[in-house]
Amino acid sequence: MQESKRPEQKTKIEELTEQVGKHLIQLRYSKSSISHYRGVWRRFLEYSDEQYFSEELAMRYLKDCCSIPETRYPDKLPHKLRVEFRAIRVLYDYERFGQIFSRRMMSPKVKWPIKYRKVVDSFFEHCKKRSLSPGWMRRQKLVMKSFSQFLDREKIQSCEMINSVSITEFIATQVGYTSNTMSTNFSHLKAFLRYLYLNKHNKTDLTACLPRIKHVVRKQVPSIWTKEEAERLLAAVDKGNPCGKRDYAMLLLIVRLGLRISDVRSLQLSNLKWDLGSVEFNQIKTGHALSLPLLEDVGWAIIDYLKHGRPISDSQNVFIKHIAPFTAFSSNNNLHYLINKYLIRAKIEVPAEKSHGMHSLRHTLASELLQQHVSLPIIAEILGHRDINTTANYLRVDVSLLKQCALNVEVQHEEY
Repeated sequence: MQESKRPEQKTKIEELTEQVGKHLIQLRYSKSSISHYRGVWRRFLEYSDEQYFSEELAMRYLKDCCSIPETRYPDKLPHKLRVEFRAIRVLYDYERFGQIFSRRMMSPKVKWPIKYRKVVDSFFEHCKKRSLSPGWMRRQKLVMKSFSQFLDREKIQSCEMINSVSITEFIATQVGYTSNTMSTNFSHLKAFLRYLYLNKHNKTDLTACLPRIKHVVRKQVPSIWTKEEAERLLAAVDKGNPCGKRDYAMLLLIVRLGLRISDVRSLQLSNLKWDLGSVEFNQIKTGHALSLPLLEDVGWAIIDYLKHGRPISDSQNVFIKHIAPFTAFSSNNNLHYLINKYLIRAKIEVPAEKSHGMHSLRHTLASELLQQHVSLPIIAEILGHRDINTTANYLRVDVSLLKQCALNVEVQHEEY
């Protein structure tokens, strides 16, 4: 999105607070929220000994008057301090970008040593050109962050200094993670090391230093819900309020159609083909197109939400946050808190060892289809699985179906 203000331009504090106040009204923030923000801005203005707004001044105010540490981005704050932090944060966002981000709690950027910062930037540009999935890019950045912190501790100041010894020492820091986690992390690190070698940032191909760890697909038996538990969960949703209408429609899409939470979260209004009675979209995980029938109860739940629950918003996402400025859910929000809320209301007890995220509801649909003797290829198509072996994994949760697969073994007694 194009910035409406240049970073070098400075705005008077009084003018900035007035502009942001008007913008909050346009974004339909509540009067009480705007009143709280204006109270913080008045205190900030009284504290300020400068005419113009700056990030340094804002952070100094948070430290001196609110005792918020210099880390700037604390993980948790009391409610009163969160209001102070948020009110100052929106001033910075608007002054810097010309817009306000929804509840943005930024984490400090990874500071790569100057000598190879450009190499890392060019590596990520290379990744973008390959059109890799957002999930892959997020994981790559996490691995790079961990690797960069290791390099800083070891005082390795350039890509040329990375050698087999440093790679071996980094591998030691990964001991304790599951084999699948280590396999994924080393795969991402290998991509970076290969880039260094092919682009002559390091004379040695260090990818050979990384161990090959077998990635075990679905080592554990998938967690499922009984049909009764799923219905109790849906019944616990209060469909009399806007958030309940949204949550009910989202849960139905997973329980009835088996959508991944990433696909529900990113579902667009244009994906709803009312004339065809279907929902059609490209899956976030695989990128493959998927078309599913829009079942009657699912369709009516979405209609009820769109007509009577969804806030007015420019967002093209079907499901949005119900807190101003009413934008889409972030791409890394798995909405785990949502299912926990309705588990408590439905008084469903979940054993500690059992997974109970949104994905487990998807497992439940697969199990139900198996009990109805639907063939694996059809179930794989419904769930959007590229590999039928992934779908076959759900056979392990159905003992009755496993019994049908049992062979009758004839035992012959030999006489000695």
